[in-house]
Amino acid sequence: MQTTSLPSLSIPRAAEPPASRHTSIITPPWKGGMGAPGSGSMAGTGKKESELSGSTRLLLKSMMHQSKLSLSQQRFLDTLIQDGAALPQNPSPHINLLRDPTTSSPQILNSRPPRPRPITYYRRPAVRTLDKIIDSGAFEPEVFRGGAKKNSTHEKEKLQNYMASNGATTSDPALLHSDTTSEPPDHSDPVELDEFNMVMQEIQERRQWLDDMIKLGRGDKYKGQIRNEIAVRISRLEQLDRERTRNGT
Repeated sequence: MQTTSLPSLSIPRAAEPPASRHTSIITPPWKGGMGAPGSGSMAGTGKKESELSGSTRLLLKSMMHQSKLSLSQQRFLDTLIQDGAALPQNPSPHINLLRDPTTSSPQILNSRPPRPRPITYYRRPAVRTLDKIIDSGAFEPEVFRGGAKKNSTHEKEKLQNYMASNGATTSDPALLHSDTTSEPPDHSDPVELDEFNMVMQEIQERRQWLDDMIKLGRGDKYKGQIRNEIAVRISRLEQLDRERTRNGT
């Protein structure tokens, strides 16, 4: 029987049936998926996501909130839950959220936290012994360090100018070397005249006072005393008059 070859015809392919409900769920890239349908990792991820119910996710979020985890730790644990990976026993605060190109899950940096600073306790000052006080130099005498010496020549000139001017603080040499001394005035005569007038005034005061006591009826009590005082002053006037006559005045 002879066979004849038919020409090749391009037969259009029929449209693929819609995906059933048993197909793998495509996870967007921002949720940890690769975004390529049919990949094994996406199928496994969708299967593991379906294993956790909504109540379980809420329970995990509430536990993370009660544990007072940081936002970076919460995001790291959410990523592990979405990828279906095992949760760490002690989540480290140093979490590397950058994915390694060879792995599909975040990494945890195994770096030790910084050591806390040691606490410094201040103690009360203890009583020092005599030997410690001596060693500290408390009993050593201070070394005298005098200041700058004064110019003796300048100080002598300053003192001479002060004495020449009788304490005047002027720099005029004419005033410094001027003769400021003068002879004291002669007050011999005025002194004698003043004493003569003073004795006369005392005599008049006593006579006036005795007249007032006589008017009050008490003149007999002070009459002898006042007359004696007046007699003494009259004798003093006579002595001054004789001295004045002897001097030719």
